[in-house]
Amino acid sequence: EVNNEIKLLEEKIELAEMKVRAKEECDMYKGFIRTKTNPPIYYLPKEHCDQTNRSLKESQDRVKRLYQQRIENCDKKISEIEQKIGKSDGGIEKHLGELNTI
Repeated sequence: EVNNEIKLLEEKIELAEMKVRAKEECDMYKGFIRTKTNPPIYYLPKEHCDQTNRSLKESQDRVKRLYQQRIENCDKKISEIEQKIGKSDGGIEKHLGELNTI
C-alpha cells in the first residue's frame, strides 16, 4: 500500500510539473500566429497588417483554449489522485511513524 501511495504522489508531482510547463508554453506561444495545419507552425510576421492582427488574435484565443484544456485535465487528474490518497489509511505517514520509533 505504501508503494502504491508513493506512485500516486510521484504521478501527482509529474502532473503538477506538466501543468507548470503548459502555463509556460501558453505564455510563450500566445505571442505568435499558429497555423491551422498539422503539425502547427508558429510564426510572427515582421510587420502586421489587419489580416495578421486578426490571425494573431484568433491564434491567441485558440492557443489559450488548447492550453487551458491541458491545465484543466491536469487539475482533474491531480484531484483524482488526492482523493485516492485521502481514502488510504495514511500508509506513508503510518510507515514513517513506525520508522521514527526505531
